Amino acid sequence: VVKVQGEFVWHVHEDTDECFLVRSGTMTIQMKGRPDAVLGPDDFFVAPRGVEHRPAADAECEVLLLEPAGLVNTGDASPTTQTAEERHMGGLEAAQLGPLADR
Repeated sequence: VVKVQGEFVWHVHEDTDECFLVRSGTMTIQMKGRPDAVLGPDDFFVAPRGVEHRPAADAECEVLLLEPAGLVNTGDASPTTQTAEERHMGGLEAAQLGPLADR
């Protein structure tokens, strides 16, 4: 579960889909060459592998991310090579991770 607020980096996952389930709030998944997906509570969305995308939310939004273990959440635009598991185990602090920091 992550808290989203602001714009995340544009990135792509070449080998896997990235799934979002919005628990509260509203967010947008912007995609290059495709219409934006606007999501509210209980909406589920799959960002297909190979599609450059950027999650964004004007106000704090709680989202359940479904992705393979070991996936770097910033895909090819990685400012960090830590996985969600490594961040959860005390790696980078939330402030260093930006809008999609684990809570």
